[in-house]
Amino acid sequence: MMERGSKNPLPLSTGRAPGLARAVTAMCPEAERIRCFLHKMRNILDKLPDRARAEIKPWLVAVRDAPDHESGQGLAERLVSRYKRDFSSATRTLEDNLEASLAHAKLPAARRSASAPPTWWSGASRRSAGGEVAFTDIERKQSKKYIEQKEAEKNA
Repeated sequence: MMERGSKNPLPLSTGRAPGLARAVTAMCPEAERIRCFLHKMRNILDKLPDRARAEIKPWLVAVRDAPDHESGQGLAERLVSRYKRDFSSATRTLEDNLEASLAHAKLPAARRSASAPPTWWSGASRRSAGGEVAFTDIERKQSKKYIEQKEAEKNA
């Protein structure tokens, strides 16, 4: 992909494949490595007794849908501190690789997806006649702002 002239992708989903994660880090160091929060949420809920699922699921949705990374991190920490004693296995699952699970919250709002990959990942329905993905002006501005932020972090 990079050899063909593609720019460094912003988000890359690696799931739980450690070899793929290492390859992504080596080949695309600037990319945000993202874990699917829906899979994490299912795994957490599977570790809870039925009586607790209805109480904890809204917390997980709030963590996933937080407006930014810091808010998501804070909500996750509150959830863990509140339920760790009673549901240690579920809270350990939430804490496991939480950074990658919340990485989508670092991206511009138009680029976020905590469930299925959005069309902009593949550009499947938005290719121009020249084969390039056709982004909206808002998406372009948000992407530019995100890239500038990442470059400023790298240079700091």
